[in-house]
Amino acid sequence: MRHYTLLGLGITSLLLVACAQQQADKIGRLNNMEFEAWVEMNKDNSWKETELGSWILYMDKGDEGKSVSSIEDNPYLRLEYTVTDLDGTIVETTSEAISKRLGEYDKRNYYGPLFSYRGSNSTFAGIEELFSVMGIGGKCKAVIPGWLLTNSRYDTKQQYIDAMSSSTDARIYEFSIVESVKDTEEWEMELLKKTMGSEWEDADSLTTGVYYVQDKASDKPDTTFTSTAQIYINYICRRIDGTGIDTNIADSAKVFGCTASGEPLLINWGEEATDLTMTSDKSKVVKGFAYGIFNMKPHEKGRVYMTSTSAYGASGSGSAIPAYCPIYFEIEIVDKDE
Repeated sequence: MRHYTLLGLGITSLLLVACAQQQADKIGRLNNMEFEAWVEMNKDNSWKETELGSWILYMDKGDEGKSVSSIEDNPYLRLEYTVTDLDGTIVETTSEAISKRLGEYDKRNYYGPLFSYRGSNSTFAGIEELFSVMGIGGKCKAVIPGWLLTNSRYDTKQQYIDAMSSSTDARIYEFSIVESVKDTEEWEMELLKKTMGSEWEDADSLTTGVYYVQDKASDKPDTTFTSTAQIYINYICRRIDGTGIDTNIADSAKVFGCTASGEPLLINWGEEATDLTMTSDKSKVVKGFAYGIFNMKPHEKGRVYMTSTSAYGASGSGSAIPAYCPIYFEIEIVDKDE
């Protein structure tokens, strides 16, 4: 009986796998048929089909001497792009002009090139196929079918179609390769140096990737905060390009287009910089921000610059701070009633 039961389960499992594969094959075939019908209705003689099934509407390969085909040598690319549905609806864009045209512009948001990480098959197969023949400065507009909007890798167009397990709509990608970056930390450090200019040499290095510039000296330089102290600050957070994105100061918030309490922010002190928290909820603060405050004395004012390693890293923060973006804070330690 036991052998019979196991055999029955085995047959059932095989049937389920077979049914799942048949369903996947059906999805792939339907997706391919729909895509081919759309292409037939819209293409012109200038379109060129790629080996895996995308259609290139336009391509300027860029600098052939600076090919980005090697992922190992070009793990990060900075791209400007716009993604569109087949019906012409814009799904995503890095363009400020297009965002304004769509009525979606926000002056705190970041517009411009974004990092695209290519390691571990992080880029869609259809995009990577286009990268393989392009160089720095290259521009491309292509229709990429749903079966290539995947992080999986296969050898042939048919294998991609057969592997589809759910229907995915094709997209039109228009992008340009602005630059290639091998080490994001080095890239950010160079950007910090350029932004800080002559202040770079005199800035205090607080920890790796965090630098402090004093704007106003403390009137109580010998004061030492106890580990249980509560202090108050006013602050402004800016992207490295100078755009203000967050503050507790009411007048500045109006300029930036954000909200602010208008009250000094409570900071709970600690034994070390990494112990600092804010407000009565004792929320954690950004690492670089904490190191900057921990370095300061009463009524001191300064700026703390940091790479993304001590800020928002590879994820960024919302639409205002992209991945691998250095930021800086303007901070002043104030009295509670200011």
